[in-house]
Amino acid sequence: MNAQDKRDMINNFLESKGAKIVSVVFEKKDGSDRTMLVNRRYAKGLVDSYKSEATKQAVETRKTNNPNLISVMDMQLRRKGAPDKACWRSINLDTVKRVKCGKDVLEFAS
Repeated sequence: MNAQDKRDMINNFLESKGAKIVSVVFEKKDGSDRTMLVNRRYAKGLVDSYKSEATKQAVETRKTNNPNLISVMDMQLRRKGAPDKACWRSINLDTVKRVKCGKDVLEFAS
């Protein structure tokens, strides 16, 4: 499976789950695994809520230049009371090993 197919599968899986919180296991830059509870839907309205056109353009440029990255809300940080702005994270879809929502699991061989 090529990288784009994997990205499409993950994005489709996340889209199909609506506003539910999902668990994502991915490999960090240092080679260790990280499990994160995320809410992708929370990020959907983010671009529309930006006030400046420059910020909207920056978001679109990032999507074009880095199609492997998605922005997510780290729900574990949010539950601990961190401000929303501090809870945003990027996940590299190319390093995702597992995505789980409820009983539905999307898993990739390492």
